[in-house]
Amino acid sequence: MNGLRQLPTSISLVMVTLNSASLHAQLDQMAERKVRTVIESVVTECMAQNGKSAKNGRAVWTQLSKKPTNTYELIATENYLRKVKDVEIPQLKRETKGISSQVDFLFAHSALTGDILDAVHGTYRQVKDVVREFGKGTEGAHGERMTFENNAREIKRALMGNLKNLEDQVDCFKLKGDMKTQVQKYLEQLDSLSSSVEQAKIKASVINAEENKLGWVTTDFKQITVIEDKIEPFRELWTTSLTFRTEYNNWTRSPIFNLERQTVEKNHQNMLKTMLRLKQRFQDDEAREPSNVAAKIAEQLETFKMHIPLLKALTNTRLQRNHWSKISEIVGFAISPKDNAVSWTNLKDQGALTEETIAQITVLSTHADRDYDQVVFKDYVVEMDDDREKLCVDLAKDNEHPWVPGGCWVVDKEKLGKKLSVIKSHLSRIGEICTSENGEDYKLEAETLKEDYEKVEKLCVALEETHSVWTALIHDPNVRDGGGNRDRAHQISAADLQWRDSVLLELEDFGEEEEEEESEEEEEEEEEKDDEEEKEVKEEEDGFNLDKDSKREKVRKASPMAPSRELFKPGKKLFGLIKNDSLLDKVVEVRDVLLALKKGDDTRKLFRRISRRASAVIKITGGGAWNK
Repeated sequence: MNGLRQLPTSISLVMVTLNSASLHAQLDQMAERKVRTVIESVVTECMAQNGKSAKNGRAVWTQLSKKPTNTYELIATENYLRKVKDVEIPQLKRETKGISSQVDFLFAHSALTGDILDAVHGTYRQVKDVVREFGKGTEGAHGERMTFENNAREIKRALMGNLKNLEDQVDCFKLKGDMKTQVQKYLEQLDSLSSSVEQAKIKASVINAEENKLGWVTTDFKQITVIEDKIEPFRELWTTSLTFRTEYNNWTRSPIFNLERQTVEKNHQNMLKTMLRLKQRFQDDEAREPSNVAAKIAEQLETFKMHIPLLKALTNTRLQRNHWSKISEIVGFAISPKDNAVSWTNLKDQGALTEETIAQITVLSTHADRDYDQVVFKDYVVEMDDDREKLCVDLAKDNEHPWVPGGCWVVDKEKLGKKLSVIKSHLSRIGEICTSENGEDYKLEAETLKEDYEKVEKLCVALEETHSVWTALIHDPNVRDGGGNRDRAHQISAADLQWRDSVLLELEDFGEEEEEEESEEEEEEEEEKDDEEEKEVKEEEDGFNLDKDSKREKVRKASPMAPSRELFKPGKKLFGLIKNDSLLDKVVEVRDVLLALKKGDDTRKLFRRISRRASAVIKITGGGAWNK
């Protein structure tokens, strides 16, 4: 125990020996390397920034040193100056400030070199040049703008002076009135003025474009419109004057029977109307000479106006030989449509253009018209009266009907269209008779025919429309099953049966005399029969089965058209059919149903209007033959 108490309580061990001098040297080396790296980075960045700033400065300086040569370049320069002021110069100043911080850092670390100083000096000088060039560019742009604005004002003043000169030249036409020798010259001068006005329009548009670029309010050159308005009446006067001289020579010297009356009358009326209008216009403008020219031409036209009825009378193709004999007696010499030597000048020289002579010839022409119309209108009435008995519905055999074995008789659409054209032609003739002064003798008879022909026209149009829609539906390849829709097939078959039962049967001529009205007893019997048929249908729906022979008999009654080898046959007379007032309503009713089916609409509501007899027949057949 005593030996143990003599041992030391702690033992000191030396773990690391540190050479502080060596460590210090190593740290200095590491710090030097890091500083060198940072300085190199700053130098690189400073040089790059100097290069960038110098490049941007040179670009700005180059752009600012350009002098604008037109308004577009001026506006571009002004916009660039605003950009330099607001963007480029502040950016260059921010860049030079960053370069200054880098230079301070390099100076503090004794890292500045001659290259760096040269680059920095060049950058600062470039920025200074940019600022100086910006000031010069601003002053130069302002001066250029003043130059361009002054040029624009000069061009504008020159154009206004040119327009004033043009207006004065146009006003000179107020003193021009030589309609014998100077007309062509006047027109050439007016053409030259119009050409100058067109050039002024182009210049005005260019000036307005320049004003827009310069930011000015565009000038409204109203004087151009004023000049055009002044030129037009003079041009119209002298153009019409030239035309009148040519036309008047043609009217008075050419053979009368070679003149086209309608053309002469139209040209005369247009020129007279124009001259009267121009006369008033020039009087209002205090243009005495042109007003006198218009008045003289209008006076000559007014004088010739009395000859228009004579021209109409002499060129009347309805004049006969006896009329020409009387005309020859009136004028005092032989005259006929084959005479190419007769002109207005000849008639005037021989004293045949008096008011009395013109009146007598006009009366003869009126009588010729009346005689001709009397004959024509009589023929019209006889022909229309004969067609009342001849016009009938033509039927054609449809052997491809999907539900009628052996086919059925349908409307012959082609022949119906031809007869509809005849009917419309007759209605046009009736209108001609009723509106003609010479149709008094036949007006009453024509009005009587008009009522019947209008009814027949409505019936034919309805038949044509209904047949077209019916054909399109019935000849559809999927008509038997309605394209998978049994309700649609039911409705199509019902509409088909209604068309054949209530309309087509009415059109067939079985050689029997038609009764205009049915007696009350027949109507009662028909109603009782309908009630019995409906009762039978009800029993069938409740489970009472009709035998096949009975069903076939009912189908045969519903479609009694027997097979025939004939392809065409005439039906009933059209004017006999219109005695049945309900036939047109039936046709229209079926047409509406067929149109609704063609559009794909549900027609059950429309079928509620069909007759009780047709309803019973439809029910007996099961609503269509698709289930046979």
